[in-house]
Amino acid sequence: MNPPAVVEWAQAKLLPGVTRAQLMQLSEAMQTEFIGRQPGFVSRQVFLGPNGEVGAMLVWESEVALHASMAAARSDAHVRAFAACLEPGTYSMQVFQQIQTY
Repeated sequence: MNPPAVVEWAQAKLLPGVTRAQLMQLSEAMQTEFIGRQPGFVSRQVFLGPNGEVGAMLVWESEVALHASMAAARSDAHVRAFAACLEPGTYSMQVFQQIQTY
């Protein structure tokens, strides 16, 4: 049995005028150059809502890995570039502990 995972759910609203293509270009760069290189990273899915919301579900091996990544993200240019396409004040994040897999 695999150890329980930690899921990070993050969401925000895109700035008006940001296209899906622009969002995906910034998301790909952030994934390749930052997130995918973080110790304990498992997977990431990105979602787009009907009213310009963007959501991401990231799976981490542990909460320690998640928090280490968050600390490193503060100084990463790719993370800042992605964040620049989001409306200020709309970002939120929740952390969930896996309790069961079916």
